[in-house]
Amino acid sequence: MQPVSEIAKSLFENDRVRVTEVRSKPGEKLPMHSHPNYLIYALTPGRYQITTPDGRTEILEQEEGQIIWREPETHEVENIGTNEIRSLIIDLK
Repeated sequence: MQPVSEIAKSLFENDRVRVTEVRSKPGEKLPMHSHPNYLIYALTPGRYQITTPDGRTEILEQEEGQIIWREPETHEVENIGTNEIRSLIIDLK
């Protein structure tokens, strides 16, 4: 995931991994982007909606300290909760 705004900030990248910090306030949306296999490390609890290019949606809830495995995908992400969501995204190249 390339940094797309103040929401996503690249912290580290090499030929094997990319680590991005995401800080998303309620109602903020990351535009369509793609990931290889990746992990989400939840720094705060949160609720967000993922929308794929074909319009399918999925609502995810994360708890502080939770690690979530995700398969490669293209999506946009919207914070539909009531608090700022903070996560580390670890893309495996």
